[in-house]
Amino acid sequence: MQHYFYEWERLAGRKDLLSTVVQGGYQLDWMRNEITNVALTAKQDYILYLDIDQDFPTETIPRMLMVLEQNEKECYNVVTGITTHKKPPYMPLVYNTWDEKTTSFAGIGGGFPLDKPFPVAAASMGCVMVDTRLFEGKEQPWFKFAKPGEIDGLPKGLGEDLYFFWKLKPKMLCDPTIVSGHYCDHPATIEDYVNYNNLKVKDNIIQVSQKRLNEIKTKHELEKNLEEVTKAEKLVKG
Repeated sequence: MQHYFYEWERLAGRKDLLSTVVQGGYQLDWMRNEITNVALTAKQDYILYLDIDQDFPTETIPRMLMVLEQNEKECYNVVTGITTHKKPPYMPLVYNTWDEKTTSFAGIGGGFPLDKPFPVAAASMGCVMVDTRLFEGKEQPWFKFAKPGEIDGLPKGLGEDLYFFWKLKPKMLCDPTIVSGHYCDHPATIEDYVNYNNLKVKDNIIQVSQKRLNEIKTKHELEKNLEEVTKAEKLVKG
């Protein structure tokens, strides 16, 4: 990705500089806040957050920059690629809206284009570029594991990545042509979501009925709950 970026930057006659920071630690929200502080202190224009259990297209950086620069007049300040859960049913980790009734983000499952950017409300932070002007006037922490009932408006709590979107409320696009592979036993992608769930794609749009989508979401929630139980059991044994 770095080599591609500098080749693109040279051919385009730009004067961009790329800095790479690897943040160690075990508390993910602390790590994300620390790496953000480093970028803001260094007066960087953009921050690209990348998770270590994913792979990315080599052209990710310039493509994300172009999405933000080409949509600057519309005030978009965040862009994400398309990432899915690493295990079946491989739900996309991208969300349409914040639902005040359920106090949660509503995930996308179908009806979105696969060939051009579209507006979203939130995503996992596995492959997300942020215009640093978004942080102006926003108090820390920007990322936080919110426990149930700890924060007004979040009775069920929220993970550190979705907390970022809930708190900062960016204007955001998802570019589905930037496909990340999310590793478990293989790099799961949006193609796995389509194939595993026997969905159809027509005119570059995933076709899925509301009934089928509800079934997929239910299976996804069961998978997530199983993961949480497994983690808890490992902590007890440890």
